[in-house]
Amino acid sequence: MALKALELTQEERTKLEAMARSRRDWRIRDRSRTILMFSDGVRAKEIARRQELTLEAVYE
Repeated sequence: MALKALELTQEERTKLEAMARSRRDWRIRDRSRTILMFSDGVRAKEIARRQELTLEAVYE
């Protein structure tokens, strides 16, 4: 399933980047990184590889 890149506002990107650096909750950190990669146009299969996730987990 191909998804088009997400378009984030600068404010959204800044918030996601801060969450992606968080050490408190790994789930929020990983999901933030996934969203940022989607917004950069990275394909789901590549995101799964980089984050060592299943493809299904990327789409959840």
